[in-house]
Amino acid sequence: MEKERDGPLAAQDHARLPICNVYGLRGGAVSATIMGEQYVVGGDIILKVQGIPVSDAADHRRVRDILTSLPPGAQFTMTVLRLGQVIELTGRHP
Repeated sequence: MEKERDGPLAAQDHARLPICNVYGLRGGAVSATIMGEQYVVGGDIILKVQGIPVSDAADHRRVRDILTSLPPGAQFTMTVLRLGQVIELTGRHP
């Protein structure tokens, strides 16, 4: 079972999901070892979804529940950190 992490959600945590391409997220491409743990770095960091800050595991679950409850075609917003800039993505739920 995958361990839930606190803190902002890195796009590469879910980049293997095709839906991330629909949302416009960019995953990282550089592998790095940080404090003995292997990570992929360089991608978007999700800061907020629908205005909800993503700072701990409970927020991750809440955001997932909100996104899965959206009807097809519903609009949503996502705030990400991309290449040092905070940007807002707007998408439609497939």
